[in-house]
Amino acid sequence: MLACNRATDFTTDHGKTAWVFERFERAHYGIDMLMTQRFSGLAAVYGSKTIPPGIQKQIDDVFQIPGGLGARYVPPTQPVDSARRQEDARRITDALQRSEIVAHESR
Repeated sequence: MLACNRATDFTTDHGKTAWVFERFERAHYGIDMLMTQRFSGLAAVYGSKTIPPGIQKQIDDVFQIPGGLGARYVPPTQPVDSARRQEDARRITDALQRSEIVAHESR
């Protein structure tokens, strides 16, 4: 399971996975509300970009299962914009076409 900045280890233990999902279902509305308040308006513009310790504790509590799944920190990433995706696709296409031309010329 992946939520906020935490992810559980992969497992086939359906009971432990269900327990995390149930805990998340009970807690996520409150966590989402706090996150929205913290990262909108003036707090988002002038405040820290990190999750405050109080909210982070609530997130960690969802994933804390005695003898259960391990929870790992998921670092933040930057969204990829459409211009970068187009540039990457163009670069890959060019490379494939060049390699096909070279392969055809060497025959």
